[in-house]
Amino acid sequence: MPRIKYSTIEEVIATNKRVLELHRAKKADKHELLGTKHQIQEIIDRVKSKKGDIYIKSAVLLKELTISHLFASGNRRTAYLVTNDFIYKNEKKDIEKTEKEVEIFKKIRYRDISEEELAKWIKNKKSK
Repeated sequence: MPRIKYSTIEEVIATNKRVLELHRAKKADKHELLGTKHQIQEIIDRVKSKKGDIYIKSAVLLKELTISHLFASGNRRTAYLVTNDFIYKNEKKDIEKTEKEVEIFKKIRYRDISEEELAKWIKNKKSK
């Protein structure tokens, strides 16, 4: 079994900066870390310790980055791209983007989706 390649603190922070440079949703959007690097590392460690396949681990990453609100702006966009990068590093596939993401992120935000349901959605969304 190939070794899993995990996201780093620096990659998560750089992704937020890139998201806000390329996809500003509001004029007030700014790259600012509200959480700590330690909090990001705790999320990465949770992903590493989670039993299951790459999609279960991806679900934990997506959910934790979304609800932790580590940045002043772009938390959902950052979570989506970090998770997509994680899957791509390990599976060489991207998550296909559709309008369904809005609904999924609402469920994540309101803690209305299990990690198993999220993993299934991620697995079914990957590009062929």
